[in-house]
Amino acid sequence: MIQNYLQIIWGYLAKNRLFTTINITGLSIAIASALYLLVYVIHESSYDTFHENASRIYRVSYIHGAEEKTNSSKVCPPLAYTLEQEYPEVEYAVRVSSYEKSNIFVDYKDFYEEKIIYADSTFFNLFSFKFIAGSKSTALSLPYSAVLTESLAVKFFGNKDPVNQVITIGDEKNLYRITGVIQDLPTNSHIKCNMIVSFSSRPDHKLNWWLSAEFHTYVMLKNGTNPKLFERHFDDITMRYVAPQLEITVNVGISKPSDWGYFYLEPIKRIHLYSEVVDGLEPNGNSKLIVAFLIIAILILFLASINYINLSTAVSVNRGKEIGILKVLGAEKKTISIYFLLETMFFVFISIILSCCLLLLFVPSLNRYLNMDFGITNFLNWGLFGLLSGIFFIVSILSGIYPALIAASYNPVKALKGNLSDKKGGGNTRTVLVGIQVLITAFVLTSSLLVYEQINYIQKRDLGFDKEHIVVISQANALKDNQESFMQEIKKFPQITDATFTSQIPCIDIVNSETFLEGKDVSTNMFQFYADEEFVNVFNFQILSGREFSKEMTTDKNAVIINEAAVRSLKLTNPIGKLLNPAPSEDWFEIIGTCKDFNFKSLHYHVEPAMVFMNKGIHKYLCLKVKFRDFSSSINFVKGKWKDFINKDVPFNYFFLNEKINHLYQQEQITKRLLFVFFIMIIGITFLGIYGLVTYTTLKRRKDVAVYKVLGAETYYIIIKYVKEIQIIILVSCVLSVPVSYFLIKEWLQNFAYQINITMFSFLITWVIISVVALISTIFQIVSAANIKPAKVLNNE
Repeated sequence: MIQNYLQIIWGYLAKNRLFTTINITGLSIAIASALYLLVYVIHESSYDTFHENASRIYRVSYIHGAEEKTNSSKVCPPLAYTLEQEYPEVEYAVRVSSYEKSNIFVDYKDFYEEKIIYADSTFFNLFSFKFIAGSKSTALSLPYSAVLTESLAVKFFGNKDPVNQVITIGDEKNLYRITGVIQDLPTNSHIKCNMIVSFSSRPDHKLNWWLSAEFHTYVMLKNGTNPKLFERHFDDITMRYVAPQLEITVNVGISKPSDWGYFYLEPIKRIHLYSEVVDGLEPNGNSKLIVAFLIIAILILFLASINYINLSTAVSVNRGKEIGILKVLGAEKKTISIYFLLETMFFVFISIILSCCLLLLFVPSLNRYLNMDFGITNFLNWGLFGLLSGIFFIVSILSGIYPALIAASYNPVKALKGNLSDKKGGGNTRTVLVGIQVLITAFVLTSSLLVYEQINYIQKRDLGFDKEHIVVISQANALKDNQESFMQEIKKFPQITDATFTSQIPCIDIVNSETFLEGKDVSTNMFQFYADEEFVNVFNFQILSGREFSKEMTTDKNAVIINEAAVRSLKLTNPIGKLLNPAPSEDWFEIIGTCKDFNFKSLHYHVEPAMVFMNKGIHKYLCLKVKFRDFSSSINFVKGKWKDFINKDVPFNYFFLNEKINHLYQQEQITKRLLFVFFIMIIGITFLGIYGLVTYTTLKRRKDVAVYKVLGAETYYIIIKYVKEIQIIILVSCVLSVPVSYFLIKEWLQNFAYQINITMFSFLITWVIISVVALISTIFQIVSAANIKPAKVLNNE
């Protein structure tokens, strides 16, 4: 029987190609879009779940300061050793450095790598990265050992066996031995390094200083350990180790741990989406964004199902003879319902196959556009089969039940005569469904416009410093003692207006430390910038009181400029002349000036206390302010001078500061682009939904249109009459979408310290766009109906 049904279905669909094409195209695009989003949601939610003991691994993070709080993933260097040695609940504790950049020399070839980490010997006991060569238990046990990822090993050594080969890192004289090779780290890992070097290679690996936050620390708790109960030990650590160093170093005492701050545990599986730290190894994801993507995927499937319902029930008006014959031949309501449900399932099945083809075809391009980091292999697994099966049954039931029930309810006599119409309320149901489509579309479009506006606001907002036309040269420390001479040479080029050597760059590379005010029991966590005297001018910081650094003032080596947030945090009314001690330094620095607040972190965060030191040492970066007219000639000139000054063939690497800062908002860029892509798809599906409603209305009211024409009504009068009905639905739906859009976007904006004001402009633009789309589809159908000769229509009726 099913085979007979399928033959009938295939024959009908072949005769009604327009209906078939519209429905299959709409469902295919919708399923492909939803599937892409769902796979991405699953990928983002699976971060770090591949580790064998993921449920027992935690990162120790730190909320610093009593008033001006900083949430950091960097903690005191001795903490890992203390936890492992003194607390039996801890199975392993591992320090991991932040990503480091360096030149790598391999067989007289030079490479530049940006994602190098240093880690303790038990690193691979915690993290289940798969070894291709070497032993995970001994790979990092000796100083000057290094483990490479597979792709980096091929890059360095080609087809040679990398194990026991030696490399040089930076300017060090020590040779590092390759002791292992691991598979490239999964895309769903919050650690994305290319090289892991033994921590014992660092000169500061035994640093016993509790007043600084330098390294990430991970712990694996033993089975049965309650992490919340274990966190109570951190208060004891603070009072036993931190408090005495505070007292000895800066003569400051604390009566309780919270006066200093507190440690806490972050489950590794929650780091990517839920962590609130500002300095993790990778930018944090956004759990709200993932929920939004999940909702959009569901909405797309829902809209496609509504669209199918509207088109199917509209076309079923013309299927009277088919339904009538089935009923005359003895088909019961149940049989006809099954027939139409099978037809829907056939549609969905074909659409799923086409959607998979669309994914395979467009995923690489879509990934590049959206800057996603998962590939086609994420779609090729048994989980995908389960997901597709779920989509198949849900969409089939959602799309097929109502049309099947409507078709089964038709009177056979009327069906054979072709006098079909909805049962009471059927037209209202269709109107409500289209209204829901428009409401959802209005919500997505308004959200897209507001997200776009917020991201543009962030990118164009005054950060309190100049980020434009600044080129940053990495590895400037390779110049060593020649930094000053190099500076004088490049300043001779007329396109370079200014330059500064610095060890920190706003929004890119910042460090922080607890800072104390002389003579008072006052301290605050402050971010620090070490640079030469030109730093303030190059970045155009606005001095509010005091003065800038000066070459002529030899005392400026012990001077500092602080921002407004630091003044507020230290409760200073007249800061000039006051002395500060940034731990762990033993020196006191005089405040010679204050500057206007500047956003040295992303605009997700408010401005925090910061200080700038004039330091004439060797710095990591050289920042050039270049005239906009000719970047390339300036870069080529500096590159030529670089080769003149560098004895070793150290690669010349540079980046544009504004591009790096824009990268801080990668998640928002993904959101904006995703909303744009899927808005286009949603508006297309909604267009088909409105088209279906208008098609049904036109078929149902052909007699009315003919009568209007006979009575002398002009075509424009008929168009206005029916357009008004659709526009009322659109207006009501757009108005209903306003509170939903407003409150959800308001919630999303809470992720930013600096926000746009939500105005009615975006809502009005949404209404105009949807109205125009509906107008086009309505006019097309009504004009077609109005052009049919009235006599022909009335004779048929």
